[in-house]
Amino acid sequence: WYWQCLPGATVTSPLPTTTHSTTSSSGTTPTVSQPASTGFVKVSGTGFTLNGQKYTVVGGNSYWVGLTGLSTTSMNKAFADIAAAGGTTVRTWGFNEVTSPNGDYYQSWSGSSPTVNTGSTGLLNFDNVVAAAKAN
Repeated sequence: WYWQCLPGATVTSPLPTTTHSTTSSSGTTPTVSQPASTGFVKVSGTGFTLNGQKYTVVGGNSYWVGLTGLSTTSMNKAFADIAAAGGTTVRTWGFNEVTSPNGDYYQSWSGSSPTVNTGSTGLLNFDNVVAAAKAN
């Protein structure tokens, strides 16, 4: 999420793969433990997997969830409704640039100078979108 990009912020990442050696009559045999599941969809051949299981993409575009002033309660309701209809995936926008800052936006421009909106109507709002999607 956005706050993970801030200097000095704590970032949680999957556990590293570790190697252990065991001794047997034939010598030393390394064993490798599997990293923790990431919760991220991955490509596998011509399909997708999630935590090692086949994953079927069903869904659509929902750019409006983060850009229309919805409360977190309404965001959760939107994603719950999408899931209840059989949706497994939602594509949303992580960008919205404006020249006149008002409403929800992620970056504003004044001439050639950009200003990133890190506040509650900007990237913090996008964190709420991601959290609501993940919760549903």
